[in-house]
Amino acid sequence: MKDKIIITVLIAIIVILVGYGLYYYLVNFDDTPNGLEMGRETINIYFNNEELNPDAQDCGAVFPVGRTVLKPVATPKTALQELFKGPKESEEALGYNSWFSEETADILRDIKVEDKTAYVNLEDIRDIIPGASASCGSQQLLAEIETTLKQFSSVDRVIIAIDGHPATFYEWIQIGCSEENDFCDEAPFQESEEKEEEEPNFSTTGNLTINTPGAKPNVWYLIYDQPGSPGVKEELRFGPNTLCYVGEVEMACAVLDEDITGVRATVTGFEEDDVVLVKTLVIIDQEGSDDYLENLTNQAKNWIEANAPTYVFDGMALTFEEIRGLDLVDCENCYEVEFSFNSRQAGYGDRTDGASAQVITSHTIVVFIEDGDVTRVITDGVYDEINEEMIDN
Repeated sequence: MKDKIIITVLIAIIVILVGYGLYYYLVNFDDTPNGLEMGRETINIYFNNEELNPDAQDCGAVFPVGRTVLKPVATPKTALQELFKGPKESEEALGYNSWFSEETADILRDIKVEDKTAYVNLEDIRDIIPGASASCGSQQLLAEIETTLKQFSSVDRVIIAIDGHPATFYEWIQIGCSEENDFCDEAPFQESEEKEEEEPNFSTTGNLTINTPGAKPNVWYLIYDQPGSPGVKEELRFGPNTLCYVGEVEMACAVLDEDITGVRATVTGFEEDDVVLVKTLVIIDQEGSDDYLENLTNQAKNWIEANAPTYVFDGMALTFEEIRGLDLVDCENCYEVEFSFNSRQAGYGDRTDGASAQVITSHTIVVFIEDGDVTRVITDGVYDEINEEMIDN
């Protein structure tokens, strides 16, 4: 009897451990667009692969490549932006290839999803990738875009336009207009562009909140007072062209998280039925906004003066140039702070034991700060001040 109890207990423990392991995997490593509820997740983008599809035997064959992004921006727009950057060098070494590259990184003008149809508006790409209009080339182009978008449950169909004109795109790739692409109806694209030109009807300062009792989960609200109506609550909806700022520094809207609940912000956009499509959101009180950015600047300055070998050795005239918020998918709260300074001798780092030319040399030094920590300091784009070594390009 005692042995049976021990065995039962052991089985229960194993079940609990296996269950926890599965839960941990799903929370941290699931690579589907709908799999995670926090942190980062992996979305797929799709390229051809000459190793898996020799000589492009199947013009429409594409294969997934993972990209890790912040969860709040794991959207169709983010996936296309990653796709249009093309394969990385490491991926090219594995046989992945595409029409897309650094030259096409900024071709996305807009994307909106309505009734499970993604309307993709591109810059004019005809001169950038002319070969994509060939029969096999167009199949690969469409397969990469459509497969990348259809991984999202919100997308079943994809219609593409150039400068708002679907006919321009589909005639270029020799498909033409048909029922499959709504006979190249321009209305959905014009509505999007008209919205951009329309004057906002909402501009108010209030406090940002999320996940408060009685509110929709994971949805941002702006709470503000107006004469006779204190505590007005407006739901905020962020579109692909929404711009977010901390003071005057642009930041990724995706970095908004529960840590800034309650901060003051000015929201400008288009109000309809108690929902505001946000055009711009300016945080005016994140740890004092201006004070917050000033603190980052002082942190960078103090680090240089105390720790940067090139400056510590013989630097002078350290001058602040600018601070920039970084819109990076793999960095939630990143800034780079740029300074200039002069050295009395040429070269980098501690030059005590070297023979350096006695000449006044100008330098630019950039301090990267992530979540309040200095993570990288680069002088003139060539010298790593933290590791005290030249950067191997």
